[in-house]
Amino acid sequence: MGRLENRIALITGVASGIGSATALRFAEEGALIAGLDVNAPGGPAWENICATAKDCRFYAADVSNEVEVRSAVAAAAEKFGRIDVLVNSAGVASAGAAADVAVEEWDRIMNVNLRGSFLAAKYVLQIMLQQHSGSIVHIASIEGIEGFSGQVAYG
Repeated sequence: MGRLENRIALITGVASGIGSATALRFAEEGALIAGLDVNAPGGPAWENICATAKDCRFYAADVSNEVEVRSAVAAAAEKFGRIDVLVNSAGVASAGAAADVAVEEWDRIMNVNLRGSFLAAKYVLQIMLQQHSGSIVHIASIEGIEGFSGQVAYG
């Protein structure tokens, strides 16, 4: 029996990287996976997650879009009956000196990395408060503590 046996985990950014790896690890620990991403997961990584988890569902949503996040969270809660864990792992980055970063690129990074985490937490928290339980995990980067050259928006 895994540490997350029959827990419902909603994981943002599940189509690749940290989100995909987190979903697989949670599935190995017995969690049922509700994956959320702007990109559709595919290939062996998602197939492995779903083969490992007792149940998995994908919800297409841009984490920076409130309507899409609210809808995806509601759909996951309806399907699984609750949400026990939220892992906010969706994130984007780009390189460039502060003087060269376009405002649109700054906004894109802030909208995905900050607004997206806020929106997912906001709507999942409403469910967790009703069920009187739950955990929210925000994935962050070392750049939040120690900035790297050329990563002004991300850091």
